[in-house]
Amino acid sequence: MNRMRSVALALAAVSAISWCPPAVLAQQVAAPVEVTVQRPKPAAVSEHLDSTGTFEASATANIVARVDGVLEAVHFRDGSQVAKGAPLFSIQRNTYEQQLRLYQAQLSQAQSEYARQLRLISQDATSQTRVESWRAKRDEADANTQLAAINLGYTEISAPFAGQLGARLVDAGNLVGPNTGVTQLVELQQVDPIYLDFSINAPDALGVRRRLMAQDDDPMKQVGTLPVLVAIGNDSDYPYQGTLDYVAPGVDQGSGTIQLRAVLDNPDNLFVPGLFARVRIGFGTPTQHLAVPNRAVERDQAGAFVLVVDDQDVVRQKRIQVGGQTGELRVVTGGLDSTDRIIVKGLAYARPGQKVKVSEPSP
Repeated sequence: MNRMRSVALALAAVSAISWCPPAVLAQQVAAPVEVTVQRPKPAAVSEHLDSTGTFEASATANIVARVDGVLEAVHFRDGSQVAKGAPLFSIQRNTYEQQLRLYQAQLSQAQSEYARQLRLISQDATSQTRVESWRAKRDEADANTQLAAINLGYTEISAPFAGQLGARLVDAGNLVGPNTGVTQLVELQQVDPIYLDFSINAPDALGVRRRLMAQDDDPMKQVGTLPVLVAIGNDSDYPYQGTLDYVAPGVDQGSGTIQLRAVLDNPDNLFVPGLFARVRIGFGTPTQHLAVPNRAVERDQAGAFVLVVDDQDVVRQKRIQVGGQTGELRVVTGGLDSTDRIIVKGLAYARPGQKVKVSEPSP
């Protein structure tokens, strides 16, 4: 019995010596968090503004019937691309052909009689009144002939410019024309080139204007020359470029914005009217700034910040002022030094005040 008690006391003593608080034990066991750092890189960038917009056709035409008659033929497939001058519709033309012949005959008769009256007046064999009367009839017949030719031409409807057609609104066999109430036949849109409509708020526009004027640059000279960068869908960068085409002369009182428009080439019809796009316009001379990977920039209610590692390998939070994005890099306009070690990997586990194990790849 005494022996068993001695064994129990010995075990208790060993246990008491080896036990330590759980928090201390976890601190001893846990390995330092590993992070990868990168120093800011210099980048030459221009100031820019970002916006969003939608594509619109650069020209739109409602193709209509300008004379009355039966629609005899439709020469296109709905939604197809057509060249300028391509035939679209044919309207019954025999009535207009006969009308043209009638006026041509009247013109021929009036012209002959007018010439005869001129010969007679030179012989004092007719009156000046008859000469003037037949000249008026000649001119009237000539005008009617030209109008008849114009109306005959309206029976063949062609595309006024190259573009994409919508769905036809009238089928062959129907009576169309101004006096029938059925005039609209199809819509044609020009999408190469294509417009991109967007807007910027008035304070930003004023800031751009001031900076351009400070550089002795006339803001209105930017129209027709200023590049506009465009991204669509899941584009991570701005792979497409157009040109600033229009700036509204004033501020929209309802939205407090200024409307702008860019024009882009669209030979493959990649852009379609109504498509949403992201827009970036740059201005001024490129200047040197520091840039960090965009994934390293975090934000809270106070603004943007990055996590850096100091000389003692302790994590610190550093507030920064950020500019635009260039590829995967975010421009930093203030708050960073070129010697700062920015955490780019391991951010999910790094905490300010925590000592970490640092890895810095060779530049």
